Amino acid sequence: MKTNVLDAIRTDDGFAVALKRVSLATPELSMLRFLSWHPDTQSHLNHTATLLHVLPVPDDPEVVIAVMPKLRDFATPTFHCRREVLECLRQIIEGVGFMHSLNICHGDACTFNFMMDATEVCPRGFHFAYPQSIDGTADDLVSTPRCQCQVQYYIIDFETSQQFIGHRDDALRQIFDTRCQIRKAPELSEEKVNSEVPYNPFRLDVYNIGATFEKICDDYHEQLDDLRPFLDRLTAKEPSQRVMLEDAMIELLAFIASRSEEWLDFPLKFFYLSRIDGRRYSSAFMALTNMPESH
Repeated sequence: MKTNVLDAIRTDDGFAVALKRVSLATPELSMLRFLSWHPDTQSHLNHTATLLHVLPVPDDPEVVIAVMPKLRDFATPTFHCRREVLECLRQIIEGVGFMHSLNICHGDACTFNFMMDATEVCPRGFHFAYPQSIDGTADDLVSTPRCQCQVQYYIIDFETSQQFIGHRDDALRQIFDTRCQIRKAPELSEEKVNSEVPYNPFRLDVYNIGATFEKICDDYHEQLDDLRPFLDRLTAKEPSQRVMLEDAMIELLAFIASRSEEWLDFPLKFFYLSRIDGRRYSSAFMALTNMPESH
């Protein structure tokens, strides 16, 4: 759990919220306000975590508390079937693509910044700091497969976001402005970092989405391999060869339409990566053997 975020209950209506400490030295608050409240952003395509309130911090004018809905990591509980993974990817592409349509790059569009509203997935709730638990006392989370309920995915953390003027293809950003969870993009190579070669941040967003879902494919060990050619289009080594998100959406929808119902509903098994031998094992095997895992 991030140390600058806490959960709380709004006393007016009992709504579960997250409280995030936001520095006014970053563009996050202004970006949250714009993406949550501006008339141009009122669209079903917008997957920004909604800014509900802004609270001042006594004796610290450089910081505020942003109040947003309480959300959960997008990849847990594990995906039940391929249909769920594809719907998640569709919504992520839709949400980041909507930002791009406004000439806004996210800057860190990957794993820890993708969330979901788990109201229906975790009907008895979950502990904010111990998400495998209902109340933090035991591994007793109760969950419903996503394919059996309505799940909305959201994008958070806009410290590295920026709105550009002009065409997205012409947007350039300095390497020292970059703070990404995923550091394997070619434009973030050691050579280019040392040379301070500017890069296109919209193309980096595309790469990060692809790399995030490549990791999902790894976690489910060969069961999602049919998706990899599409993800390769997002993570092309040459940034100019990456498919932009509006076109990626068309390709993804065509891919989904080409799959049978049996293929989409195929039950997935999550495979942990063992720290002992580097091999992947099913969650059932890891539980039986008490073998340590890594993610």
